[in-house]
Amino acid sequence: MAIKAEDLRIGNLLYFPFHKEVVEVVGLPLLPDGKQGVQVKTQGTILCEEFLEQFNPIPLTEEWLGGKLKFIRDKSRVQWIKDGIRICLTPENRFVYPDAAHDYVYIDFVHELQNLFKQLTKNELTIK
Repeated sequence: MAIKAEDLRIGNLLYFPFHKEVVEVVGLPLLPDGKQGVQVKTQGTILCEEFLEQFNPIPLTEEWLGGKLKFIRDKSRVQWIKDGIRICLTPENRFVYPDAAHDYVYIDFVHELQNLFKQLTKNELTIK
């Protein structure tokens, strides 16, 4: 799936197949040829700048929610909570955020959850 630049912000996590690792977005420049670029920091703090299409979104999984992002799974085994934000797993195995208007915001990728978390809490959601 292609990532859109307007869906990204500084601090988002993406997968960089070339380095075979998760990277953090530190900039979103337009490159000299007019294409959208992404400046990233690898876990080894190497900075690089590449075309946006060279990155993949990270699918949101139970491992990411409960492991790397430190959401706590409740007794129902279908909800994860962190800082008052509740993420639910639907019977179709999709993650959703049920908002106050009883609408569902579907969350398929880690960067989408990061953006929602930041919007709701004003705090960054990072790997711990």
